[in-house]
Amino acid sequence: ADRVGSTTADVYAKAFLPYAKAMKARDPSITILLNGSGHLPDWNDAILPIAGRHADAFQIHIYHAPGAFHRLGGADRYDLPVNLRLQKLHDRLQAEPSELNMAMRHAEKDRKTFADIAAMMRKHIGRELPVFVTEYGMGNARDKQVMTSLTSAVLVADMLRVFLETPLVAGANKWALYGGYWFSQLAGPTTRNRNTPYYIRPEQIMHTIYARCRSDYRFAVPSQEDDRIVAAAFDHGDSIRIVLVNRTSEGWVPLTLETSTAVAGKAEAMLLTACHPLLGNEQDRALIREIPFEFDYTPGRPLSVPANSVMGLVLPHHP
Repeated sequence: ADRVGSTTADVYAKAFLPYAKAMKARDPSITILLNGSGHLPDWNDAILPIAGRHADAFQIHIYHAPGAFHRLGGADRYDLPVNLRLQKLHDRLQAEPSELNMAMRHAEKDRKTFADIAAMMRKHIGRELPVFVTEYGMGNARDKQVMTSLTSAVLVADMLRVFLETPLVAGANKWALYGGYWFSQLAGPTTRNRNTPYYIRPEQIMHTIYARCRSDYRFAVPSQEDDRIVAAAFDHGDSIRIVLVNRTSEGWVPLTLETSTAVAGKAEAMLLTACHPLLGNEQDRALIREIPFEFDYTPGRPLSVPANSVMGLVLPHHP
């Protein structure tokens, strides 16, 4: 835990000091980020006492893996060839998609990660540095056969909600959002394959829904006993915009929105869903797209939210 990549925490932290000094001497206005870890507390515990006071901010990566291969493989998983183990797991998930529900709830773990980092900063440098999450998402190559860019989109939508609700987080950057990386959102022609078509990934649609709904003014969303659906709500003056994330795979979930200012009228919805978590993998070039529609909104009337979905709502309201 004291080594990341090609260096140790002690070597990195000591090298950070002359680097930060030289950079500030060149341009005092720049922000210097200290490279922390979202998964290795020992690394953070080692670098903060040495380098923490010389940093303006702290940056981490957070990736979550569903662990489906190991959790669902069963005792006989090592007795079968890899291709048969994967097929067996895939068949089980096709029949019981709810087995992947936990894969889309890992974002709740991030709250403890941020709380632990904040406590460590206070211990070692007497204050909290703003945290930038410079990479985040779903990632575990061992489960690639059962992990799809749809489940990734649902998980990342939930992670964004947690980031928004965490004052310590100053920013987040989705690495390779438009690159050719696994779970990339857009792919297309390359120098080698000039005729490759462009196609849209589910996660790109999810980010578009968030971008349309977000504003500088966010409503507090109370916790609910039924945590299958979570929400982030924003004030746009003439409308309330809400991102709903259905983190389950077993079916549609009824939901009643409780807002004090929303009024009856024409509402808009932007929906991303495939209703089954195994859809939306890297080979489905045009399977999943945003579904926009309008509906007549009546306060207090339940809505039905599809499984494995991210939905943006634009509701009329009086400020």
